[in-house]
Amino acid sequence: MQEHSANGRDTKRFAFSASTVGVGANLDSPTLDESWAPACLPIIGGHSHSVVGFTVWPSASDPVLQFDLAETSITGRQTGGVPQAEEYETVIRKTVRNLNILHRLTASIGVEIKLHYTRRPSPAAATPRQRDLIDVSVTMFDPFVISTFGVAALPPLTNLSVLNPIVLNGQSGSIYLPGIPQYAGQDFKSFRAAGLGPQSIDTLRPDPAHHKHEIGGVESPALPGGHGHGLVYTALAEPQNQFIYDEPNLDFGKFVLPGLGEVYIGEWAGSPYRQLFTFLRVEIGVKDETGVEVGVQDQFQPRTAFKGQIVIDDDGGGGGYP
Repeated sequence: MQEHSANGRDTKRFAFSASTVGVGANLDSPTLDESWAPACLPIIGGHSHSVVGFTVWPSASDPVLQFDLAETSITGRQTGGVPQAEEYETVIRKTVRNLNILHRLTASIGVEIKLHYTRRPSPAAATPRQRDLIDVSVTMFDPFVISTFGVAALPPLTNLSVLNPIVLNGQSGSIYLPGIPQYAGQDFKSFRAAGLGPQSIDTLRPDPAHHKHEIGGVESPALPGGHGHGLVYTALAEPQNQFIYDEPNLDFGKFVLPGLGEVYIGEWAGSPYRQLFTFLRVEIGVKDETGVEVGVQDQFQPRTAFKGQIVIDDDGGGGGYP
């Protein structure tokens, strides 16, 4: 972003860009398109906060979706640095307590995402590096707990990170695979490139547990003619053999919940200078005996069936992913 100063010279300014929602839903029959506890940061930084207390939809007698609390906040500020190498920080915090979907799944989470930006001049062409570094951290201040009713627990989850626990039907595991957000922020070109380098997504995530889409070049191991940008989809939930990974359909970190639909845990998408976290996405809909997807019947109103999705996400829209 550039602004023109009074003396006619161009003065570069850092433009903040961050948004989040507590709970988002997009359903039909009846129609619901809503985001609860949205927060959006102005481009100049500052603070945005939103909180929604106990909510039930559409009514207490027919609670299709309900939660005790959805609260989000975003803070953006300059933290230091020298001219041409200023440092800025964006902190996103989200709390969702006792989200209940059709009395088949409940979820709670408390998470903080911190992005620390360091500006610097463009590197020399002989040693191409990302110009503005981004240091990313994800910390759970309340455990990410998911429970499904009437469904046997999945196999025990491997506990890869004690800092960011996930509990699925009483089994402990990890929602955060160290390295992916950090390396994507520090040097997306190296992260995106094919190969087995220590900072490559091919090393950090076992193939085919991620999807890479090139923009501006031909996809191949050497990426001829491309600039190494593009977009990467994967999941931050582990381990792979306990969730479904279907790269052609962009399915990562998924398990099927009979009677409700498909549940995605810890989805992540990254591109240069932008990362999206979707901690929980529930695609509501089941297939009938002929293979056709139909709505899920409301246990309290048998004549009503629902299709759509409900998310705890950070893409700011509460809508489709990706």
